[in-house]
Amino acid sequence: MNRILALIVIASTPFIAAGALAQDAAGPAQYSPGQPIPAELALMERSPEGGRSTPIFDPYRPSIVFDDAEPVTCEFFTDINGGHRPGTTNPMRLVCPVAVREGQSFTAFERNRKVGTGVVTGGAAAAGGGR
Repeated sequence: MNRILALIVIASTPFIAAGALAQDAAGPAQYSPGQPIPAELALMERSPEGGRSTPIFDPYRPSIVFDDAEPVTCEFFTDINGGHRPGTTNPMRLVCPVAVREGQSFTAFERNRKVGTGVVTGGAAAAGGGR
């Protein structure tokens, strides 16, 4: 009887439930490390708080913080002629060393200076490209 009770308690823990949700096909798209990820980046204009004064070009490699996690270095790629200019929001592709999910927000930093914010958009339109 005690073995059955222990099995019920283990099966109902949040860890097991979270694993089941990650496999749900109806949930947000999941992107593996190294996979091109469609995203939108709002690049800030230069100000005392941060931003940039020049456009970014391929491959742009800022430090990225996803949802208050530890910073990682990701590569950004764009199809915009003339680069992605500060003060604009544009679709990008990013390649990161960590798994991310559709809808996940991030902040871009250069040497501890915030230069932009973004979100993983999902969808096949931007995901098909790459380096």
